[in-house]
Amino acid sequence: LVSSRLLPSGAVELNFDKSPSKQRRYPCKEGYEATTVTDNFVADLRYNPTSTLFVNVPCVSRLQWHPFSVTSSSSLEPDTLSVVIKNRGGWTQKLYETVSSLPPSGGHLGVSVEGPYSPAAGVTPFLGHDSLVMISGGIGITPFISIIRELVYQSAMAETASMPRLLLVFTKRPLPLLFGVELSGLPKDP
Repeated sequence: LVSSRLLPSGAVELNFDKSPSKQRRYPCKEGYEATTVTDNFVADLRYNPTSTLFVNVPCVSRLQWHPFSVTSSSSLEPDTLSVVIKNRGGWTQKLYETVSSLPPSGGHLGVSVEGPYSPAAGVTPFLGHDSLVMISGGIGITPFISIIRELVYQSAMAETASMPRLLLVFTKRPLPLLFGVELSGLPKDP
C-alpha cells in the first residue's frame, strides 16, 4: 500500500505499488500484526478496465476478503493500482475509521491483495464502438472510472484513431435511482 486517502464522498481510496517488495509487518490497533505482501505484483502488471481486486485488511478483519473494482488504468498509471471503497457500514466503516485514524504524516496500514482479475472472456471491448453509454448509481461508478482513464490514455496515444463518444449518466442519493423509474408509459418508436 503506497497511500490511502479519505474522499469527500465518505469513501477511501487505496493506492498500491505494482513493483515487488519484501514482506513488512505493521502493528494494528488491536495489537495484531499485519503483513503487507506485494511480491506478486510486478512493474509490468497489465489489467483491463473493470478488473476486480480482492482486499484484506487484517486490522479490520483477519479473515474477510472483499472484492473491489479497480479504478486505475494500467496504461495511464503504470506504477500503481487503485481501488475506491465506499463507507457503507460494517467492514467498510471499520476500514474508513482505521484510515481516518492514521497520522497525517502517513502512517502504515497492512493490506493484503489478490488479483487483479479481469472480466470474463468475451466481454465486448469498449474501444470498438462509436458511442458508449454508461449508467451508474453511487459507488457503482468505480468500474467506469477505469474505463474513462483508459479512454484518456488511448485518446492521447491515438493520432488517427477515433475515440468513442461517451455519455455518462450518474445518479446518487438523495436523487431517485434511474432504474426505479417506471418505463411503461414512455412513447415507443414508430
